[in-house]
Amino acid sequence: MLFGIFKRPGYLKTELAEVNKNGVPRVRKDYGLSLSWAGNLTASLAVFVLYNVQPADGKKTFGIQVDFGYEYDMLTDIVRLQVEAKRK
Repeated sequence: MLFGIFKRPGYLKTELAEVNKNGVPRVRKDYGLSLSWAGNLTASLAVFVLYNVQPADGKKTFGIQVDFGYEYDMLTDIVRLQVEAKRK
């Protein structure tokens, strides 16, 4: 499973994290303090947590790709953040 910054027409431009088939995550070093894995592959739950989100992150499209093996099509989906300033 891969998580990263998505680029049209349908691929991850920048891979930020990978979770292997055993559920062990590997996060890109320069994103280590900004991203973590909180999912559970056994329960089919993919959860990536973003920290220190900035307004510029709202302009990015994040994507996930899940490979189920040769017998199935790869699952690809995207998410866009709606970043709002903290109220004072």
